[in-house]
Amino acid sequence: MMKRFSTLACLLLSCFLLCAAAGCQKETPKQDASTTDTDKIPEDAQEKTPGEKTPEAEASKAEETDSNQTDSTDNTDNTASEGNNVSDETASSKDPEPEVFSTFTVVTEPFDGGQAVTKVILDRKEEVTAESIDTKDIIVMANHCNIRRSITDAYPSDAEGNRTETGQYLTLELEHAYLNGFFNGSATITFDSTTWMNKPLELDYSVTVGDLYFAQGNIVNVLEDEFSFERSESGLNYRLYCPEDETEARPLIIWIHGMGEGGSDNRIQIVSNKACNFAGEENQSYFGGAYVAAPQCPDFWATDFNFAARSPYVEQMVSLIEEVIAAHNVDASRVYIGGCSMGGYMTWQTILEKPELFAAAFPTCAAYAPTAEDAKKIADANLPVWVIYAANDKTVSPDQFTRPSVTALEKAGATVKVTEFPEVKEDNISYDGHWSWIYVYNNHVVDEDGLSLMEWLAAQFR
Repeated sequence: MMKRFSTLACLLLSCFLLCAAAGCQKETPKQDASTTDTDKIPEDAQEKTPGEKTPEAEASKAEETDSNQTDSTDNTDNTASEGNNVSDETASSKDPEPEVFSTFTVVTEPFDGGQAVTKVILDRKEEVTAESIDTKDIIVMANHCNIRRSITDAYPSDAEGNRTETGQYLTLELEHAYLNGFFNGSATITFDSTTWMNKPLELDYSVTVGDLYFAQGNIVNVLEDEFSFERSESGLNYRLYCPEDETEARPLIIWIHGMGEGGSDNRIQIVSNKACNFAGEENQSYFGGAYVAAPQCPDFWATDFNFAARSPYVEQMVSLIEEVIAAHNVDASRVYIGGCSMGGYMTWQTILEKPELFAAAFPTCAAYAPTAEDAKKIADANLPVWVIYAANDKTVSPDQFTRPSVTALEKAGATVKVTEFPEVKEDNISYDGHWSWIYVYNNHVVDEDGLSLMEWLAAQFR
């Protein structure tokens, strides 16, 4: 029992750190991520129904501060007028809003630390040249978090933001470099500590160029928009990416989110980290195009946080996968499944429920340790498994979950590959040790022979 609650506490903390690293605002309560540790989670909250408010949590609301605002103002790389919070007095001076001259498009992109707003594209309604642009005269406001965004580049463009010599549109690229988080207002997600779940922010941007006021128009989400919104007959929401060429049967990749991405928005499971990168050009190239399905749990895959128990959603998950296979030109001999953290737990639950459905599995920092009986079932089904984790994972203990998984599979005679990273570090940025899913999305999981995860998956058949 104590191990179970210890794992839950670590998962809750990891969810908080994920959003703090994304630089998002929590709805209630608000707290500086730099001071967060397991002691900040009320002990009795671990045993309460998910989403139930505790007296401690309610009492702490008044004491906690907005991590987005605190860290952005402490960033010495930004000037006082750009990339920092704007005072309430300044913010209130915008009301009432001036007459709208034109509109602009907001563009978001996926990153290792989560989705971020990277640029805005203004319709200037007149010819724009490089010489006519003066960024000192331009203010880009992220009103939903009261932060002025720093402009890193400005140029004439077409309506899609492609640089041109001259044009009717002005593209403003915005600072979004990841240091210890997107504390520059660029994050698109928020953390709700009453439910311990991430959720999308309602973006509210405005731009002024001199005396001209531009209102927010369309939002373009790179990669995310290539996923359709779906709901299975079994009742689970999911996002679905279909390859460009569906004339031939294509593989299907199932990716299952972790603890913090449940809910009903049907977005957060692919934007709170870089999960939509399974649809990225490089990853898709290994399969000649592949379907990608990303289900969303209404709450938590392990609803009572008993990671040794069967998930109540396992039948719905299997039904969803079979539904996608039946509805599209999926090569049923090439169905691959993976997931991270609690989604790794759900990966194990799903392959144990119907192992013959899958050609390969890649549980990542999974909160589940298969029993000897489980491992034998996987071995008998001839289902290869690639186990992925980081040695410094403080959320899902490698000694409690991932290493015993490998031992059990090996003893059962199953085909098992394992990659243990010493830490999670990409592009010279160090992340929480639990975030080994970053290596998966970037296809940086490679075996001793130089074979990458995507190459390996693409070669697996039933």
